[in-house]
Amino acid sequence: MVPFGTVIIAVVVAVVLAVLFTLAIARSMGGRSTMKKTSLEAYALFVCLVSLAVLAISLATLAYDVVQIANPELTLNSLDHRKHQTNDVYWEDTKRYGMDRGEKVGKRPSEEELTKKRKESYSLALAEEQHDAKQSLISSIISIIIAAVILLLHWKLAKYARKEHGA
Repeated sequence: MVPFGTVIIAVVVAVVLAVLFTLAIARSMGGRSTMKKTSLEAYALFVCLVSLAVLAISLATLAYDVVQIANPELTLNSLDHRKHQTNDVYWEDTKRYGMDRGEKVGKRPSEEELTKKRKESYSLALAEEQHDAKQSLISSIISIIIAAVILLLHWKLAKYARKEHGA
């Protein structure tokens, strides 16, 4: 799951890209009025804008996924991180989870055995974090490729419509 802050950054990047995109259009038109657009050109430019927003969000998600793969300890959720910090917290969480499932909870294992189980559990949690990030990374790459192709096709369509319209 992408944090809310990452989404905000992606939206800001999308707005900045939209402004740059608009400036590029104005510059390519040589200062001519941008008010006389055909509906085809307007459609194509709107799709370009949406594609830029998708690209920005996908790039932000991709960046977070890379961090998550490279340093899963940093992105591990607080609950999982907290429960693996000490044997006492790990045992209480494990005991509570077993009781919630209706399992009989035995007596607390030795410190060495509990430490071993806690470290194994932590390794599994980190591996799961990386696995989820790899899946998300693939999804982000696919989104970026599709959005980039749509952007390029509609950018060319907008240029064609502008040229045909004579604006």
